[in-house]
Amino acid sequence: MSSPQARRARSVRHRKSRRRDPEDKRARILVAAARFLGEEGYEAMTAARVASAAGVSEGLLFHHFGSKRGVLEALAESFGEGAFESVFAALREDPPRDLQGLLRPLFAYARENRALARAFAALSSRQDRALAEQAVARRVEAGLTDLLVRQEDLGRVRGMEPDVVAKLMFAVVTAGLIGCFVDEDGEREAIWLEETASCVAAAVRPVGVAHAEEVPS
Repeated sequence: MSSPQARRARSVRHRKSRRRDPEDKRARILVAAARFLGEEGYEAMTAARVASAAGVSEGLLFHHFGSKRGVLEALAESFGEGAFESVFAALREDPPRDLQGLLRPLFAYARENRALARAFAALSSRQDRALAEQAVARRVEAGLTDLLVRQEDLGRVRGMEPDVVAKLMFAVVTAGLIGCFVDEDGEREAIWLEETASCVAAAVRPVGVAHAEEVPS
């Protein structure tokens, strides 16, 4: 017979496992959905196929996301999360000295996730495209706003509205990424990166960012 301590330990492990299980299943659904969306398009990303590939029931998929469009929105939010985290990770590891250095991780992320970026751009429904764009924008703009607020607190930028600058930066960078990896095949990435950095500098200068070409460490 096991001791009370052993039974309590098993109970704790069981509760932790149950808490992790829904998160794991949700993640598996998103992985499966991203594969179908990136490889075959939105029409092929049916709830039945995604649920089967993820090893869950359709009911569980709808429980987590509500609908197929809910899955699309969650995928776009995850894409935006990954895009911003790529920049934030670079800032932690090796703070860039200029805008090209700041934007380079974003271009690398878009290159690595080109199929998904193209799938979002290829959505046939205007409502679906808007849903995906807004979901990506929410996460990236929120992250950029927080980053700019921190830079302002450190005295590295001044006289600015962080949320306005974040929206400007997101719009300009998105246009550059689409031009490089959706409209083209990415072979001119270095040129697109340079032009996008120049456009970001020009876009944010009117709202008062000091020395927009430089991002001090």
